[in-house]
Amino acid sequence: MSLSQNEAMSANPGQIDTIEYAYLDGQNGIYIETRVGFDVDGVEIKARLDFDTKAIDWRGMYKNPGA
Repeated sequence: MSLSQNEAMSANPGQIDTIEYAYLDGQNGIYIETRVGFDVDGVEIKARLDFDTKAIDWRGMYKNPGA
């Protein structure tokens, strides 16, 4: 297999732990807020995920430096 410029490969997650993610501030999933609209007829919905990621082992990823 040949890699062209700007390609990346990663290992099977079952073989090596490469990237880990965790929710922040005790959040366990999506955070949703709703507000009844005054300027418009409807409901405003805001949703977000508070989490972070970190590479924990470099051996599970490879990025081709390019030709």
